[in-house]
Amino acid sequence: MFIQIIQGRCSRQEEMRAALDRWRTECEPTADGWLGGTYGFTDDGMFVGVVRFESAEAASRNSQRPEQDRWWNETRGLFDGDAEFHDCRDVSLMLGRGSDDAGFAQSVR
Repeated sequence: MFIQIIQGRCSRQEEMRAALDRWRTECEPTADGWLGGTYGFTDDGMFVGVVRFESAEAASRNSQRPEQDRWWNETRGLFDGDAEFHDCRDVSLMLGRGSDDAGFAQSVR
């Protein structure tokens, strides 16, 4: 497994959420090796995303797709400055291979 951490200051949170929703419909269906992701905003306006791929090679292939490149070129402008990327090849898993279902069993108030 390979994970990539993306972080950067983002004051345009609603627009970023819409861009992430757009990624799910436009890019995710053909993202080879995509396993899932977790995204959020800190109280002081920092966007943090952790995305999981089967391998670093799958993540690299995803980055080279035209639809991914188009999406990123539109989305990176939502950050207040540059976004940072951290690639992690040394990954430890807890409770299986990771899940995007965390918290969905609980009702949100």
